[in-house]
Amino acid sequence: MSFFVLFSQWECYEMLGRMGGVFAKTYDNARMTSGSMTTTISYWSDGKDAKPTVWSCDEYVTTQLDVMCKEMNLLEHVKFQHRVETIRQRADGKYEMVVRPRVGTRRHRLCPNPEPEDPDAEPFVRVFDHIIVATGTHRDWTLPKWPGQENFRGNIIHSYDYMNEEPYTGKRVLTVGGGESGADITLQIARVAKETAICIRGSHGHLIPRWLPADSGHHMPSDVNTSRLRYTNPLEMGVFGAQCLLKYRRWHPRLQKNKVLQKMIEYNLNNGSCAFTKFGCKNTSFVEAILHHGCQRKPAIKEFKEDRVVFVDGSEFVCDDVVCNTGYRNRFPLLEGSYPELAQRAIKPYNMWKHIIDPETGTGIMFMGFARPAFGAVPPIAENQSRLITRIISGEHEVPAREEMEATIAKDKANYARRFSRDADRLGTLVDFMLYNDDLARVMKVGPPMWDIFWAEPSLWWKMHRTALTNHQYRISGQGNDPERALKIIKCFPKGPPVESIIFAMTLVYSLFNYFILRRKQFKPNNMFMSH
Repeated sequence: MSFFVLFSQWECYEMLGRMGGVFAKTYDNARMTSGSMTTTISYWSDGKDAKPTVWSCDEYVTTQLDVMCKEMNLLEHVKFQHRVETIRQRADGKYEMVVRPRVGTRRHRLCPNPEPEDPDAEPFVRVFDHIIVATGTHRDWTLPKWPGQENFRGNIIHSYDYMNEEPYTGKRVLTVGGGESGADITLQIARVAKETAICIRGSHGHLIPRWLPADSGHHMPSDVNTSRLRYTNPLEMGVFGAQCLLKYRRWHPRLQKNKVLQKMIEYNLNNGSCAFTKFGCKNTSFVEAILHHGCQRKPAIKEFKEDRVVFVDGSEFVCDDVVCNTGYRNRFPLLEGSYPELAQRAIKPYNMWKHIIDPETGTGIMFMGFARPAFGAVPPIAENQSRLITRIISGEHEVPAREEMEATIAKDKANYARRFSRDADRLGTLVDFMLYNDDLARVMKVGPPMWDIFWAEPSLWWKMHRTALTNHQYRISGQGNDPERALKIIKCFPKGPPVESIIFAMTLVYSLFNYFILRRKQFKPNNMFMSH
């Protein structure tokens, strides 16, 4: 758990024994699902911008976060293995926090020697003007209950407790859940197990590989296509363009030889999903497990028996162990005592203004990191949120009135309910990467001046539409920005594949014609010529 507080100088209370949050406690050989371009924050560069990669979680923590924290002297503000137990507001408006030191944390390869827990350590109280809750969306894991589960003779664990495939060598193993972690874990186990099956209860996320297919001739992380060109398209044309791209990849003679890619496309078409309408699963590992390692795909679980699992279609799978990749839930025990209603509302962050401010509570307690993009990455979103929060605290930015915040919340909820009709209510953190970041940039007046760039340097304007959308685009203009450095990095980034660009350029031209010539409002492009 991470927890940030500010009062003239800031402090961070972290339950783990090191920085990194969820990335510092992953299973062995876990990799990020977003590329280095998209994941990195705007004031940091590893010097390899021209050759982006997909970091392992260990690489991200040790070669990015650790180095950045050291260079910026951030660790002097962090107190590890401290747990915030409760928050309460004083009569003078300030906030008291009760903090327990020397709490226990489990050993991990990135934190092999945490401090031992001290049960006699006395809690202490600190006073602050503002509280920023940044505990993350992977705090409390969820484990479903099934009929007959208590009679099952094998082990049932959550992926939180999974470290590697070694304990499952030669066994029959069922994995539950087809998300990004579930896909990785399924493939790891399928390589060593006697027999495996994966249970996907409903519709999985829209599948894309971490890397563009080698057969395409473009060796780069696939989120180079999480670009302005794609998401500038209005929703309907974006969906049409995505369908055209799927069909192109399905019928291309060279790509037809890629069996994993073709199976992924088949699953996406059966799922009726695309990157505009469904949360992403940037991982095709479970598809590889099915095709190359004999893993069986199963529907929802009906019941457990002593040595097997029965599914809703009547099929059975005899197994020794079950690994549940069934996700996490938002929960805020530090608020439940003094702020039970806020703790409940915050479970669905779309109830807050820009997923940051609860209109009823105000800016005394704000939230950061609770916006999950369908495609993209959380760290750059959290960076933009932190920029806005800092301005609010310093008084540089005036917060909208409560009525205006509530109107914005209702508008945003309606927009995302329309875009992600199957997931918006269930996933209360879900946002569109470009639209959300552009909204924050517009509020802070740091949006890239696309209209000015179009006239001054058309090739740069085109490059910014064809490469990955990164926070460097929000460092070109406005207060606190460094345009020279930002543009230098942007110009280093590779551009997306030509076919992708051609398809979405054509759909965008069609949208512009309909919007400006035929006056059809539903074809309005998204932020094509936004200005700071």
